Amino acid sequence: MMHILTSLVAILLAMITLVLINGSDTQQSADKRTLYIPIEDENDHKKSD
Repeated sequence: MMHILTSLVAILLAMITLVLINGSDTQQSADKRTLYIPIEDENDHKKSD
């Protein structure tokens, strides 16, 4: 029984760490998107002109 419990705990810890890492990655990508959006808009305006 102990082996099953320890394996479950290890899986839970791995899932939590993945969620935390993915959460930080999504926040960074969101910040990058906000930086890229105005640049794309400026390029669109230049093309339309």
